[in-house]
Amino acid sequence: EGLRKGTYLIEGDVNKMPFENNFFDKVVISEVAEHLPDDLRGLKEVYRCTKEGGVLLLTVPNQFYPFLWDPVNWVLQNLFNTHISGTGFFAGIWARHIRLYKKDDLLKIITKAGFTIETVQELTTRCLPFNHHLVNLVARLLYDSKLPSKFKDPLSKFKNTQKPYLIRFSFFLISLFDKLNDIYPGKHGVNIYVKARKTLS
Repeated sequence: EGLRKGTYLIEGDVNKMPFENNFFDKVVISEVAEHLPDDLRGLKEVYRCTKEGGVLLLTVPNQFYPFLWDPVNWVLQNLFNTHISGTGFFAGIWARHIRLYKKDDLLKIITKAGFTIETVQELTTRCLPFNHHLVNLVARLLYDSKLPSKFKDPLSKFKNTQKPYLIRFSFFLISLFDKLNDIYPGKHGVNIYVKARKTLS
């Protein structure tokens, strides 16, 4: 209440957010719902805090993610109805996740929370083999304080440093694969993106 313009970081519980009714014009929930024990309860709370006509932008991991993103879990899921869970490196797309989502199930939950669906997309079909593990490896190297900055800085896309040829080539290769998603979008992707709106009947 009474917040001035700017950026604020407020710690809270998504199931009981410290905001009054109809507070936000727009809400972004990116890669959050899959961590909630009760995702419907969390989305109902988001609905309460969203103004009439306000927009919800949400992404979650897709249960039908492409094989190359996480081949180990893809095989375990599709052949043996199991997966590697937990927080370890090989948990892959399932790391710290309670669930992955089927598109129809996700839309039912968002609708049940009160929102009206406007746009649905499945993102990132084309990727490098073991892409999730590559991303995880780079993140570990970037945020491991034991790694000297002369090695860590060239790995970061946000550091304005001269990057070695191998790093530049790696970024080029990843960007090339990513562009294929725009040229040849596939049926299923790593993430499901939903734009929904709070409309009162």
